Amino acid sequence: MAETRTHLLAEGNRIVADLKQENEAELARRQAALDTIARWAQTQQMINTMNRPVITSCNQFSGMVNCFSR
Repeated sequence: MAETRTHLLAEGNRIVADLKQENEAELARRQAALDTIARWAQTQQMINTMNRPVITSCNQFSGMVNCFSR
């Protein structure tokens, strides 16, 4: 009986260790996916900024001209 209990506890501990290892691997995969999505979003934001048209407006008052771009 004691030997069976020892084997069951050892097997239970092995199963828990395997589950913890699988969980850590899954968390690492999810974090890597989130990092990839964040890099993609940052790249898209840079591309969108570069492709945004520049609008320049100028106003003339007397002999002065003021221009600004956005």
